[in-house]
Amino acid sequence: MLLDGYPATKNHADFLSEVVSKKGLTKPLILLLDVPDEVVRQRLKDQDPQQVEQDLKDYHREMDFIAVYFPQADIAKVDGDQRPDAVFGEIQQTLDQRLKK
Repeated sequence: MLLDGYPATKNHADFLSEVVSKKGLTKPLILLLDVPDEVVRQRLKDQDPQQVEQDLKDYHREMDFIAVYFPQADIAKVDGDQRPDAVFGEIQQTLDQRLKK
């Protein structure tokens, strides 16, 4: 199962935890695209700066929340500060390694 941007709220996380527990699913695998904030700001330089800052703040809060709420999760950091094909390759390699376990 692949969920992009989910859970985004505590209610989502509560529901997902319940489903994982009731169904006996394996621990979640979370792909964390690791991109320095300065790189994000540079990539989004044509966007509204206030919105970019809010989005960064929200992203960090949500990722901190996920790591605390799902301490058993397998969080795989992927270097998002590469060419798109290299990021895709790293994601593919990470999935291949983790899902073969």
